[in-house]
Amino acid sequence: MIEFLGKIGVKGEERRAVILFLLIVLVIGNIVWVFMGPEYFALKKSLEDFERKNEKLAIEAGESHLKDLKMSVDTLKKEIGEVPDKKKAQNLMAEINSKGRRSGLNFTRSRGSQGGARGKNRDFDEERRVVSFQSDLVGLVEFLKNVSEEEKSMIRVGSLNVSPTTDRKQLRVDMTFVASYPKNIEEEEK
Repeated sequence: MIEFLGKIGVKGEERRAVILFLLIVLVIGNIVWVFMGPEYFALKKSLEDFERKNEKLAIEAGESHLKDLKMSVDTLKKEIGEVPDKKKAQNLMAEINSKGRRSGLNFTRSRGSQGGARGKNRDFDEERRVVSFQSDLVGLVEFLKNVSEEEKSMIRVGSLNVSPTTDRKQLRVDMTFVASYPKNIEEEEK
C-alpha cells in the first residue's frame, strides 16, 4: 500500500492522513451498508418481481393480440371466399360455364389456362378462363351479377373487351376471369 501511495505522489508525512481517510470511508460505507442492506435487498427483489410480472403481461398481451389477429384473418377469409388451392380455383372457373348457361349465354369460346402470378409476387399461382359470347346488355349484366353474388369467391375479371356486333343489336364480349391461389411450397421443392 505504501508503494502504491508513493507511485501516485503521496508524500511520507501525508500517508498517515490518506490511510486514515480511507479507513474512515471504509467504516462509514460498512455502517451505511448494514443499515441499508435489508432495504436494498427488498428493493432488488421488488424490482425483479416487477420485471417478471411485466414480461408475463407482455407475453399474455401478445398472445391475446395474436389470437385476435388470427380470428380476424379467419373472418376475412370466410367473407371474401378465399381460393386455398389449385383444385378449388379450377372448380370455381368451371362454375363460370354453368353460371353463363343459367344467364342464357352461349359461349362461342371458353378455355382455361394456368399461369404464374404476374408482377413481383411469386407467392401465388393463377387459374384463368377466357370466355367469348354475344349477348344484350341485360344478359351481360346478369352474368356478371351471377358470377359476383352467387358465391363470394376470389374470381375477378382480368380483362374485358366489349364491342357491338355488326348488326349493332347485341354486344360481342371477350372476358378473362382470374382466380389466384397460394403456391404449394411442397410441390415446388420436389
